[in-house]
Amino acid sequence: MLSRYRQLTPREREVMVLVAEGKTNKDVARRLDISHRTVEIHRRRVMEKLGAASVSDLVSVSVLCGVYELHVPNHQPVLE
Repeated sequence: MLSRYRQLTPREREVMVLVAEGKTNKDVARRLDISHRTVEIHRRRVMEKLGAASVSDLVSVSVLCGVYELHVPNHQPVLE
């Protein structure tokens, strides 16, 4: 999986991380100062190169490659 990640361009890596963070295409476009259409193209290429069928696959790959860390809130069960 890491070898596939290394095939991504720097811009594709940026898009990958922002999408993994839950950003929309429009959010990514604004953040990177590129068009919405360009984000769609980068996102499609990232998913193709990594073999990701969904955004959740993309998040999983991001975590496995060490480029994104999941932040799980400290949830305490309520005891009655």
